[in-house]
Amino acid sequence: MKTTLFNPNASFLHLGVVWLPVILLILISIISSGIIIYNTPLAIDLSSDGFNEFVSVFRFPLGILTLIIPIVALLAANHRSEQTKEQIRVTGIQNNFANYYKHLEEFTKYLEKERISSEIAGSRYIHKMIYPNAQFGNYEINEALIASWKSLRLLTLELLNKYPDVYDEGLGCGELNHYASDILTLKSHLNERFDSNKKQYEIGLPLVRYGHEKPDYRGTYLSQSLNLIKDMIDSTSILDKLCQFSVEYESLLDEDLKNHFNYIDYSVVDDNDLENSLNGNFECTQSFQEANEKFRLFLKDISGVKKAIKT
Repeated sequence: MKTTLFNPNASFLHLGVVWLPVILLILISIISSGIIIYNTPLAIDLSSDGFNEFVSVFRFPLGILTLIIPIVALLAANHRSEQTKEQIRVTGIQNNFANYYKHLEEFTKYLEKERISSEIAGSRYIHKMIYPNAQFGNYEINEALIASWKSLRLLTLELLNKYPDVYDEGLGCGELNHYASDILTLKSHLNERFDSNKKQYEIGLPLVRYGHEKPDYRGTYLSQSLNLIKDMIDSTSILDKLCQFSVEYESLLDEDLKNHFNYIDYSVVDDNDLENSLNGNFECTQSFQEANEKFRLFLKDISGVKKAIKT
C-alpha cells in the first residue's frame, strides 16, 4: 500500500483507507443477508435451536463481518509503522540540524584558533563550500574540491613535459584554461568574491623587477607557469589548514613544492640593463633565458618524485 494512504500525522480513525474496507464488507454482508432472507423460508424461534439455525443460515454474511477485525488490525499496524518512520525522520532532521550548527560552531572556533579566518571569506561560506552536504548529516569534503586539487598535483610535471624550446611562447589555450579552471575552483572555496577572470593567467606574472618595464615578458610560458604555481600554492596552503578540521582528511598539500618555490627567484632584468645589473646596480642579474633554464631545472628536480610515483 502507498505510504500516502497512511498519513502519519492523521488519527487512525480519520484515515479513508480504514473506512473503505469496513464499509465495503458491511455492505457485502447486508446484501448477502438480504438475498438469504428473500430466498430462504424463515420463522421466528427464540429457542437455542433457533439461534443455532440463525448462525447456520447467516454463516456467510457473519463470516464477512468477522473479516473486519483482522483487516483493521493489519491497517492499524501499518499506520503505527508509518508513524514510527515519521518520528525517526523528524528526529533525524532535528539531529542533523543540531549537529550541523555544532559542526559549524566548532569549525569557526578552529579557524580562529589557527588564525586563518582573516585570509578567507566568512566561516559560514567556507563551511558550506567545503562541506556542501553537512545539513544532511554528510560531513565529507567537497568532491569537486578534491578532484581539482588532485588534478593540480601533477602541474609541475606537466609544465616540465610541455616546456617549449622557444621561450617567448606561452601555454596553449586549452592547457591554460584547464589549469586555470582547477585553480579558480580552489579559490572559489575560499572567497565568494574571488577574481574568476582567467585573463590573469593568460597575462602571467611580471618578470622584470629592476630596470625598464619593457619588455616584461608577460604572457610567456615562464610568466604564466609562475602565476599558476604561485596561486596554486597560496590556495592549497590555506585549504590544507581548513581541511585538517576533518579527522578523515589526508593532506594533499605538496610540501616540497611549497617549501622550495619562490617566484622571485625567476625575476629577470631587461637585456638593456643587464650591464647595470652585472655592475651591482640591481640585485637581479639573470637574463630571461637564464631564468627559463633555471625554472626548467627546478621543475625537473621538483617533479622527479611525482614522475616516480606516476610510473
